[in-house]
Amino acid sequence: MAHSTSKWDPAEFLTSDEAIAAYLEAAFEDGDPKMIAVALATSPKPRACRPLRGKRA
Repeated sequence: MAHSTSKWDPAEFLTSDEAIAAYLEAAFEDGDPKMIAVALATSPKPRACRPLRGKRA
C-alpha cells in the first residue's frame, strides 16, 4: 500500500510572535545549519502576510 504525502509549510502554524520565537529557538538549539537557514527563511512569512489578511483585491 502506497502512502501519500503533501507539502507542509511551517509558516502556516507560526501565528504569533511567541510561536515564531519558539520555532527559531528550536532551530538554533538543533544546531544544524540547514535547519537554521530554513527557519530564518520561513519565520518572516507570517509577519509579512499579516497586513494582507482579510483584505481582498
